[in-house]
Amino acid sequence: MNAPCKDCPERHENCHKSCKKYQAFRAWIDQINQNKAKEFQAIDAAIENGKRLNRNFLMNRKKGRTW
Repeated sequence: MNAPCKDCPERHENCHKSCKKYQAFRAWIDQINQNKAKEFQAIDAAIENGKRLNRNFLMNRKKGRTW
């Protein structure tokens, strides 16, 4: 995933502000990053839920409770 700036003949200092190709690329990358963040939030929630369930199971087992 290379930015359109690589080997660009019109590249100059601070051109990211005015380059339409780069702005479109950045919007695309930002969208990908947002999607990844949502996925990681769901995964983190599942992991935390699993930890909570395991902790509750172990606490109940220590107290001698069985189902």
